[in-house]
Amino acid sequence: MIVGSSKFGFSPYKFTDFSLESDIDVVIFNEKLFEHYFDLVSEYQYLIKSQRIMLNGQQYKQYLKFIKYFIRGWMRPDLLPQNTTDFKEIKQEWDDFFKSISHSKSEVGNYIVKAGLFKNQKYAEKYYRSSIEEITKKLKSI
Repeated sequence: MIVGSSKFGFSPYKFTDFSLESDIDVVIFNEKLFEHYFDLVSEYQYLIKSQRIMLNGQQYKQYLKFIKYFIRGWMRPDLLPQNTTDFKEIKQEWDDFFKSISHSKSEVGNYIVKAGLFKNQKYAEKYYRSSIEEITKKLKSI
């Protein structure tokens, strides 16, 4: 599903219009794929717990940011930890695929295509409902 400024014609987060510099944001709903990532993240967490993987301060901060989205049903490949081969390969495959349909390789124009994976539509709806509530609060305070 296409979301964001490419769908609405403007960004409700940045308060900017969709333009030639914008990207196309896509969300994917796939419980089976999400569960695959869940298994990998769970194993990663056990490696951290057993201290077979040690994170420095910046890596830990990035991991917490990833987990903050992940526990809400959204796997953000751009935030995957990059200190294991598995996650590096996953991110590289993800990036390679979306690069293959970006820029002049797409019928929709010369845009970068970015995507995130939601466990299912219910989690996406919760996330976007919460985002709309935050934007509404900001607008009321202006």
